[in-house]
Amino acid sequence: SQWWLVVSQRNGLDAAESGKQAATSKQNGAASSRRRESRKAKASGLPAGLAVSLPAELSSEPGNIDLRRMLAAGIFAGLLPLIHAHTFMVVMGVAACLTILFWYAWRNWLVFFIVALAIGLPAVLWLAHSGVNTRSYLGWQPGWDHANHNVAWFWFVNTGIFIPLLIFVLVWQRGAFILPRYVVRYYLPFLLCFIIPNLVRVAPWIWDNIKVLFYWWLASTPLVAWLLARWWQQKSAFRWFSFRWIAPVVLLSLLLAGTLDVARVITAESEYQEFDSGGVAVAAIISKQLPSGSVILHAPGYNSPVFLTGRRSVLGYPGWMWSRGLDYSQRAADIQAIYSGHPDANALMRAYGVNYVLIGPAELASYTVNETFWTKHEELAQSGAYRLYSSTTGQGE
Repeated sequence: SQWWLVVSQRNGLDAAESGKQAATSKQNGAASSRRRESRKAKASGLPAGLAVSLPAELSSEPGNIDLRRMLAAGIFAGLLPLIHAHTFMVVMGVAACLTILFWYAWRNWLVFFIVALAIGLPAVLWLAHSGVNTRSYLGWQPGWDHANHNVAWFWFVNTGIFIPLLIFVLVWQRGAFILPRYVVRYYLPFLLCFIIPNLVRVAPWIWDNIKVLFYWWLASTPLVAWLLARWWQQKSAFRWFSFRWIAPVVLLSLLLAGTLDVARVITAESEYQEFDSGGVAVAAIISKQLPSGSVILHAPGYNSPVFLTGRRSVLGYPGWMWSRGLDYSQRAADIQAIYSGHPDANALMRAYGVNYVLIGPAELASYTVNETFWTKHEELAQSGAYRLYSSTTGQGE
């Protein structure tokens, strides 16, 4: 990470100026991920790299910022609303703060903002008018997801001594633990990525504040690692005891949560079935026999076999619709009417462009399926408890 280079290289310059030798050591921290949201595929590598490495160009002396990189950064940042809107918000907010803190580079940052906004604003406006309830994204909720726990205790339980160590490295400016002011200024905007999500909700689902908090963690980890490296380098005044050995113990405590999470996955202690054999078999039939552009009606859920086929759905998992501020209530009611054989069922299928209908365990558990109505439609395939029907046959009856 270039963030680490900012810390290490700048510290080396300060040490050289004072006639001392500086040594740096790289320590990697790991943060465990929680809840099902983390299993979804995300294009987070590019946004994370942008959020950290864009301002890292400021580690150069004034006037040495590469204008071409700022132009390229603006292009990539402008694409973020279509990839990850929260990351776009973080990148633009951090960039604005860094522009103020490092004013000498304002011309280069101006290029970045012009390009990023020219590309990104149309996407933002499109998202704002695409059925998303923008009001559900903001709300006063101090303490993030602390529930009934004390906020300070909540953060200590979840991060251990990470935050106390971070406060120490930022406040304690004595001896070998003097962090260059340049680095502190560089870090300050990322501190807002911790403060703001602890005051307001930035998504309908409060847990999604992690999308902003992550960047605070990402920027803070190198500072804590630098502190532990400095601690390890210190010589003790006692022959029989060395304080340096506390550093590995502290590091181990910071890595323990992630280690336990990885161990749980490796040992397969907790297993969850996503798809049963019948679902996998019917997915194979759909993939081989149905056109790639087909629209298939199924019960909204996160593990429908249809998701294995690449075919389109009328409605996906409602939890994801809600967490993105989308109103799916009418569509969900229409799906229920279709499965129940409502008089308007065939008209609704035509309105949604439905080509095929899946009836399986999820559909039978979620709806009152009118078997008489579906006998009027051609059954195309069956696998285990799953049946696949055509939506067009019998619609005129």
